[in-house]
Amino acid sequence: MPIKRWRQPSGMTLIEVLISASVFIIVIVVVVDLFLLFYRSSYNQAEQEQLQAGVLYFSQIMSRHVRTSKIDYDRYGSSIVNPVNVLYLAEQYEDISIQLGDSASGIGNDGQVYLYEFDSNTLSPLTSDAINAVYVDTVQFFIYPATDPFDRLNLNPPNTQPTVMLVVSAHHVDDPSLTIQYQTLISLRQYER
Repeated sequence: MPIKRWRQPSGMTLIEVLISASVFIIVIVVVVDLFLLFYRSSYNQAEQEQLQAGVLYFSQIMSRHVRTSKIDYDRYGSSIVNPVNVLYLAEQYEDISIQLGDSASGIGNDGQVYLYEFDSNTLSPLTSDAINAVYVDTVQFFIYPATDPFDRLNLNPPNTQPTVMLVVSAHHVDDPSLTIQYQTLISLRQYER
């Protein structure tokens, strides 16, 4: 009697199909997760760059006003107590103030920094949440020296050039977890001695 040989089946068993499908699904999930992680990180980086650009834009405009003006020490009284929330400047033709929020119309902090011109009674935003996607939380000014170094009535004035330190805290409009702390020192181009 001839011996029957066991033939190996030519198909795959159910266990082999399940194992190969689960390995394939795991590989697909890992690849999709890596793609989403890369996409989210590049999106967050773009938002952070947009926030930094918005704050830098505002600080450059403000720096230009500070450099070409004088600090209006008379509006602060006898001496400045730092930090101050409103920066009063006397430009060549007009007195201005730079402040957070629209306090001239009583709105309060709306996340924008405004330039107020006293003589023409106009209020202009220096920041824009629609364009720059920046919501400014705090703006503080540290003015040095605290008394007017060019006051001719002062017998012992400080012998220093006026400077303003700008300290800004802001966050992105779309993602409040993206924040920035910005600080810069601005020297006035004021030479009266």
